[in-house]
Amino acid sequence: LKFLATLGIAFFAILPWITIWPYALYQQSPKLFMDWFWINNLGRFFGFTDLGPDSETATYLRILPWFAWPALPLAIWTLWAGRKELFSRPEIHFPLTVFVVMFAVLSSASDAREVYALPMLLPLAYLAAASVDTLRRGASNALYWFGVMGFIFFAGIIWFYWIAMTFGIPAELADHIRQLHPDYTAVFNRTAFILALLYSTGWVVLIISLKRSKGRPIIVWALGMTMVWGLLMTLFIGLFDSAASYRSTMMSLSRAIPAHYNCMSSYSLGESQRAMLEYYANVVTHRMEIGKGTECNLTLIQGDTNTETSTLGPEWRKIWEGRRTSDKAERYQLFQRKNTVQRRLHIN
Repeated sequence: LKFLATLGIAFFAILPWITIWPYALYQQSPKLFMDWFWINNLGRFFGFTDLGPDSETATYLRILPWFAWPALPLAIWTLWAGRKELFSRPEIHFPLTVFVVMFAVLSSASDAREVYALPMLLPLAYLAAASVDTLRRGASNALYWFGVMGFIFFAGIIWFYWIAMTFGIPAELADHIRQLHPDYTAVFNRTAFILALLYSTGWVVLIISLKRSKGRPIIVWALGMTMVWGLLMTLFIGLFDSAASYRSTMMSLSRAIPAHYNCMSSYSLGESQRAMLEYYANVVTHRMEIGKGTECNLTLIQGDTNTETSTLGPEWRKIWEGRRTSDKAERYQLFQRKNTVQRRLHIN
């Protein structure tokens, strides 16, 4: 009875927070509410909307060793060290149950993405924190020095590449970066530089001043990860944005679209790419994978260097081809059906 009472209290405590936003969304737009609830939640989970990529076998089991490092091995050590009294430690039951439920639910979903695994880091971090008092001295020292040397190495590499990218020193590395990202021109950003310098200096001061303790390895890893991500998000945010952006590709495609056509179908075009096409060119494609768009006289195919016109047949001719300069694998091809009567479609 006490357990059921606790569940009831927890349910009513969380009820406002899980109803206010959906209710506000429904009041604003019932259609967007149904898109969010039915398509992007239930549809992705059960797979009846065919939006995202299919879940690979044991996706989350495969990515957890690197995705949850170093929380995962420390969490496992917590469970192993307290295995004899595991069932009598309620402070372990909650995070362990949360992790198992999250892992089971995500693994059973039709759509699997790495970003969906982020909530699993919370219970793992809680379990990992409990290992501080039980971790053996040798393992603790190894984790500490591995963290110190590893983060010094990665921070040095980040600064080295930034100097080459921004000031052209050394010239060989600068030329290599320009070849990989020809659309990006690096400029010196004083604010980003100062923030990155503060991240690096603060971490070095921490290492020097940090006294020996059981929690020292955890502190080094937590702040080391903060420093590395801080450096990347200050010194390389412009490069990352340029490398990941579909703007130039989709704008080039938009200019190649004929003024008169009835509709555009797509094959193997990813969900993100379909969204970018609609955002930049105001074009919504009909997916051939689910039996739509067979009547369209334009077809956009996402593939690699082996994807040729023969995929569609001789009645199609290629009128455009493009890709992101930073991605050597993917390629986009726009085909037009020959000798077809086209209807005029106005595109804003």
